[in-house]
Amino acid sequence: MPGEQRRQNCEAVLRGLFERAGLAREFRSGLAILAPRVRAIARGKCSTDVIRRIGYAMQFNGTAIKYGRDVDTDAIIAARYLNSSDMSELAAHCMEDLDSTFTQRVKPGDVIVADENFGCGSSREHAPSCIKAAGISCVIAKSFARIFYRNAINVGLPIIECPEAADGIEEGDAVLADTSRGIIEDLTTGESWNVRPFEPFIQEIIEAGGLVARTKMHR
Repeated sequence: MPGEQRRQNCEAVLRGLFERAGLAREFRSGLAILAPRVRAIARGKCSTDVIRRIGYAMQFNGTAIKYGRDVDTDAIIAARYLNSSDMSELAAHCMEDLDSTFTQRVKPGDVIVADENFGCGSSREHAPSCIKAAGISCVIAKSFARIFYRNAINVGLPIIECPEAADGIEEGDAVLADTSRGIIEDLTTGESWNVRPFEPFIQEIIEAGGLVARTKMHR
């Protein structure tokens, strides 16, 4: 498909997303900001799936799956499976040693909620990549291991520190996290909590699907 036609198609997808969200005016005013991403797709440097996520990418809506403190990377994905780099295969074993029911009940968009020090242990990126591949849209915790935090952003997995939300959200609650506005809502109970919105550069990484994808878009 010619580049100009690809650009027009991508722009049409964006317009539809914003209009359905009641943000037609924001689309028109923000098109100049989004244009580089549209051009990147027109040049074939990222998939249209990335564009379909723009406009909704900073809102994550799913059912809470709750865990305690000190969930380490070996609990997220056991080292015995790391002879494979196939993310779909690793996702089939996500949380296996901590929660044998996880892969049977997780649905695309679900949210992990946890206590302190989520992601402690090794520095390998398999852990956040595995969570993302399993369908989790974001992780909310009281705190994260620092290396896990950076790795999660690098692979495009949104993570949010909010002790109050981690305490207030219960297993099975419907959760909406908006990291553009800086708010977490428990749609089951009606409670909400304010959090620090993602910085623009982190939003770009998440929207692109990870640091590598964002780098390719800006080449």
